[in-house]
Amino acid sequence: MEVKVLSANDLSPELQQQWRGILENNDELASPFFAPEYFLSVARVIPKACLGVGVEGGKAVIFFPFERGDAAIGQRLRLCDYQAFIAPKNFDGNVRAFLRACGLRGWDFDHLLASQTALQPFHRLRVESPIMDLSEGFDAYLAERKASGRMELIKRCQSKMRKLEREAGPIRLEIHQPEDAILRQLLAWRGAKYQSRHSDEIFEGILQNVMRADGLHCRGTLSVLYAGEQIVSAHMGLRSVSTWHWWVPAYNPQFEKYSPGLTMLLKMAENMAPAGVRIIDFGRGDQDYKTHLKTGAIGLAEGSIEISPWLAAFRILKRTVRQWIKPRAVPIETLAPAPQAKA
Repeated sequence: MEVKVLSANDLSPELQQQWRGILENNDELASPFFAPEYFLSVARVIPKACLGVGVEGGKAVIFFPFERGDAAIGQRLRLCDYQAFIAPKNFDGNVRAFLRACGLRGWDFDHLLASQTALQPFHRLRVESPIMDLSEGFDAYLAERKASGRMELIKRCQSKMRKLEREAGPIRLEIHQPEDAILRQLLAWRGAKYQSRHSDEIFEGILQNVMRADGLHCRGTLSVLYAGEQIVSAHMGLRSVSTWHWWVPAYNPQFEKYSPGLTMLLKMAENMAPAGVRIIDFGRGDQDYKTHLKTGAIGLAEGSIEISPWLAAFRILKRTVRQWIKPRAVPIETLAPAPQAKA
């Protein structure tokens, strides 16, 4: 296999079509984060965003989006909630050789699709991305929540919705309102929370690009919830053919008592089910609302791959010391140091 490392400018329409062909034949890659549009949205803002492409018989068969970090260690694309090798479902390639051909000394992952068997020997920790199953429609989802005894949070939110309508006006949801002014308002409401984690310019640049993404496998959705003529909350999300990803919400603080974020989420679920969305993916995390609303989960993994045994030994020692100094929170599943896969 020939491996090339490309930038956003090198990703031709032909290669993008080959990438989409892999997505269409591998239902494990349903998340919009796996689409070329998301890579391009990031790579146009982050110069270190790269794409490893494996070519066989003149056709691209593997796509590997990554960000080149310090010491040539590959990292997750900025703001991306999933990592994977974009490859056929039975992918079982030599991942070390592929990383080496990309000019990397290693690769760290913390949102890796756990089902990819070639990467399972490198898992250290397994976690989950909770999901809401809307494949039978929103009413069927509510019936399932009632049967499972998990309706309390939804009922409280529905009560607050009715109160919001009485006090502020009819609730109206715009699924996609791609206006710069609304995006700036979302960022202003959310700015204090993200200031320490992301450069404002980078964060806004990626969201601007995602807002305008309009591919079948990755489409930006800047949704706005109104009460009367006032904006209650806004949300920047992404959707693919069947999956919509809950991503960057923000709300007007004057409506805080009405649970505006949860109201937005439930109204989105009600409106997206008829639009063909079968899964709402909440992203990794165990927040209370995810626990109450989820009907299942997609398995994710944390871990790393090092090319050199010496580098692997050094980094294992470094992680051990860090854990000894400051113990981590109890994980869903802790694994022993990953066995060495074949070189």
